[in-house]
Amino acid sequence: MSTRTLAIIAACALACAAEHKASWEVKNPPPAGSGGGSEADYKQLVAQGDAAWAERGDKDKLMRAIYAWEGAVRVQPADWQTFGKLARATYLLADGFLNPLVIPDGDKAKYEEMHEKGIRYGELAMSNYSPEFRAKVQAGAKPEDAVELIGKDGIATMYWYAANLGRWANSKGFTTRLAQKDRILKIMRRCLELDSDFFYAAPHRYFGAFYAIAPSFAGGDLDKSLQHFQTAIQKSPNYFSTHVLFAENYATKKGDKDLFKKQLEFVLQTPENVLPDVVPEQRIEKLKAKRLLDQINEKF
Repeated sequence: MSTRTLAIIAACALACAAEHKASWEVKNPPPAGSGGGSEADYKQLVAQGDAAWAERGDKDKLMRAIYAWEGAVRVQPADWQTFGKLARATYLLADGFLNPLVIPDGDKAKYEEMHEKGIRYGELAMSNYSPEFRAKVQAGAKPEDAVELIGKDGIATMYWYAANLGRWANSKGFTTRLAQKDRILKIMRRCLELDSDFFYAAPHRYFGAFYAIAPSFAGGDLDKSLQHFQTAIQKSPNYFSTHVLFAENYATKKGDKDLFKKQLEFVLQTPENVLPDVVPEQRIEKLKAKRLLDQINEKF
């Protein structure tokens, strides 16, 4: 593909892509404690959210966690840790309970809305984690270039921001996905650099999927995809999402029916409590695995 053609595609992506107004465009965020309520109210809301989150496999409990944490950040608007929790929780609500590819009555519009909410919470998590990051972005730097100011203990703020942005962009379509590609890539590379083991080897899992999904002109590379998926499985062999993405993205593009079946059958045959801390997430991946395995003859 010629350089001119690539330039045309990129220009179209920028012109046609869905837009999201970033929270860091607000120049003067409210100081901590300005949202009303006492310190006791704040602590109670955080505790209520944490308790409901422990039972997040139930959609209503997950929504209660989000509601409580949203109340907490209204009391303490600079609480980056709780904004980070919200970014992860909204991602889970979208992926597991609104996703039309997983849930029979899933709602695409609500799915996209929830991921956009997750994007915003991720922005607020990063901005409040690092005032230097926020200042650099507000001065005109691209967020993906300013994440060098976010350290290892802030990796979750970046990861869940980028994860929500990726799902939102993917749902919006090719032009939006292409328009957001470089931002997500740079942020995920920062995550990989800081801690490749984060959240069951999530950075490697992301790049495994990216290199499989992306067309060659946009950086797609099946060899790189395989390397990242294999590394993620080596680091966290029992995290189901890696196997599902490996099957769905790499095996289908490679045309490897046996690998596709093997990865999904592993998920279906392994107890969901093999990783006690993420049973709700594992249960969702089992649903995805079953759906994909049911489609095996359509995919190969």
